[in-house]
Amino acid sequence: MKYYSANNKELSDSLLYFQDFKVNCCQSALADFNSIDTGCIGPIRRPLEIDLDSCFVNLHLRDPRDGLNSMFFSWTKTHGGINQSIREEWLSWGIDKFVISFSDDYFERYEKYLNHFIGHPGVNLLKYEDMVYNFDSWLTSFLQPFQLSSEDINGLSKQLSDQVDPKNAKPNTHIRKITPGDFRNNLKPETIDTLNQKFGHILSALDYL
Repeated sequence: MKYYSANNKELSDSLLYFQDFKVNCCQSALADFNSIDTGCIGPIRRPLEIDLDSCFVNLHLRDPRDGLNSMFFSWTKTHGGINQSIREEWLSWGIDKFVISFSDDYFERYEKYLNHFIGHPGVNLLKYEDMVYNFDSWLTSFLQPFQLSSEDINGLSKQLSDQVDPKNAKPNTHIRKITPGDFRNNLKPETIDTLNQKFGHILSALDYL
């Protein structure tokens, strides 16, 4: 099986456009996605409107409030390809202004996940929180389309489980804080209220309320 990934240049130098978080990359990304007959493709960080009847999708989501919270620390400290002056501007905003400013984009993404992906028989909904707290069952579900043996899955679990262990998180690294719910430690109550109102039906649909 061919593997196309933006995260592993040794395995693939294709699909690197998925690293671009700009909305206008999606149409070219969709065209390239559709040009591939078979293979494992990912991660895809935006909800492309692909033909779900012709593929199997592992849709991995997290609480959008945590996603926005984490994005602030990533984009201001560790994420590559961001000009330092932009980082400094975002830092000057503070996390509350940042998450509110980017919440529209996040909302549009999750709306598309709800409307186009969730509930389709070819989509396997996975949650970040299960990856942290129930890694073995999460991994088994994630690997479902690959038809691996129990022995192979157990081997992968032993190999990978430390990467999602909260005790291995380190400040100012890509794995800064693993434990779900960190937004409650960093956002003002009024910011959380704003996000709860904005994402209310999404949070309910994904059992985050």
